[in-house]
Amino acid sequence: MQKTQLSILTCVTLTTVLMGCFGMPSYRGLITPVYVMPHSAEYVAVTQDVSLIAVVSHDGKLSIIDTKAKKIGSSLQGAHGKPAFSADGSILAYKSRSGATFTVRLIEPRTRSVVADLPESMDFDLIAFSSDGQRLLASRPTGVSLWDLQTRTLVRTINGRLLHPWTFSGDGKYLAMSFPDSAGRPGDILVLNSRDGLPATPDQLTLPNDEEVVSATFSPDNRHLLLLGEHGLLRLYEIPSAREMSTLTPDGSAPIAATFMNGGKSIFATLADGRYSVWSVDMLDHRTGFMETSTKQEERGWAFGVMDFSPHGAIFFSTYGDSSVHCSFDAWRTRNGAYIDEVGNDPGPPLEFHDCSITDYAIAASGKEIVVGHGSRDITRYRIRE
Repeated sequence: MQKTQLSILTCVTLTTVLMGCFGMPSYRGLITPVYVMPHSAEYVAVTQDVSLIAVVSHDGKLSIIDTKAKKIGSSLQGAHGKPAFSADGSILAYKSRSGATFTVRLIEPRTRSVVADLPESMDFDLIAFSSDGQRLLASRPTGVSLWDLQTRTLVRTINGRLLHPWTFSGDGKYLAMSFPDSAGRPGDILVLNSRDGLPATPDQLTLPNDEEVVSATFSPDNRHLLLLGEHGLLRLYEIPSAREMSTLTPDGSAPIAATFMNGGKSIFATLADGRYSVWSVDMLDHRTGFMETSTKQEERGWAFGVMDFSPHGAIFFSTYGDSSVHCSFDAWRTRNGAYIDEVGNDPGPPLEFHDCSITDYAIAASGKEIVVGHGSRDITRYRIRE
């Protein structure tokens, strides 16, 4: 990664858990300081404004970084899996385990005081808040618990599978889940009311030829749901009528990731061969272009790894897919396929112990920052170039 040398190195490594290296070489988009955790950085979550970062280690330690105060609080014990912040940042939820007992623990992140413990009957692997702060999901491969956060009561247990991270609609009204068929394979999509967990659409949503759905994405205006299949089929549905609007088939290579952009007026798909396709939701316009290549793609050809989009669909992120160790993300603009930058790579000296591999990441609500947890103990923040 390209480096710009600033003044003489004046970085002082603190014996505590914070490293503020304001004199270190500056990397493209790197926001200092680099936070050195007292434990591994296995899972990462951020508030919408990235004022708080929650980090969970592989052995159950949880630390919360206050980025405005530039400090890390002392670690809590007994946290497992990926944590989640509520939309307003007032609540942090994580999996707590004591022997064979599992709970969703809710804490106030700044004081770390316990707000509530929501008991679960078995282990779970994903926690998600609705955007309106009224509901919380605890998901396991075979089902989901839907909780009312106002009353702290269980609304319903639903047998089905979440399609992370596209869980709730933007207004928190709907929930999309996949229900297994009689053979236990991932099945059709059903849209539920998050209020009571009951069906919101008259029919299940499907792809042709029983193709497995790998993602289901609500449009920003909550009027449409976009399904992407394992072999690249795209189908657009109207919500809550469940009316099929269109099946999208780009020329040539199959889509491997898709989302809404331009406020929900357009659909963007990344194609396996390095091209992209854009459709208007009314299907009056369709264009395909080539994504601008980065150095890695020029040298090695196209290979996508971990893929994600910024919350409003303006930026597409992907690690390079030909290696078992991913050290950085590439970022592109969805409106025109323009290459933006490489983010998340080695923050450089004096972190000699640094392992560049990415263990987890979180994208800010604005889409302008990405926070990356590395295989060693450091947390880095990168600003996405305008």
